[in-house]
Amino acid sequence: MAVTNKQLDAKKKGRSRGWWNDARIGKKNDGRKCGLTKEDETEIKRLADEGMAVRAIAREYADKCSRRTIIFLLNPEEKNRAAEAFKERRKDGRYYDKDKNREYMRKHRAKLKALTEKRNG
Repeated sequence: MAVTNKQLDAKKKGRSRGWWNDARIGKKNDGRKCGLTKEDETEIKRLADEGMAVRAIAREYADKCSRRTIIFLLNPEEKNRAAEAFKERRKDGRYYDKDKNREYMRKHRAKLKALTEKRNG
């Protein structure tokens, strides 16, 4: 991955995001699960067809995806219903707008930076 001029300037001025990477907790993939391969998807569908419970399948694939992902894989109409419900909830203002979220994240990152500097101190 190439380093941009903007990143180089930020590093020179001491504004690199190294502290942010140090503050992250958990796996290298930022806590996100790895995701399913096509083979995993066919195996999950096969297990469900054989009568295995969704919860048991989710336990088996816990390191790759959530139970909800498995439900969406087995029932695409449930995924569409959830997407529509999300759109409806978003219309009535239940979620942050970009500006509020940006300000919240700025404060959160400052707090994480302070904690990391205190810990590394």
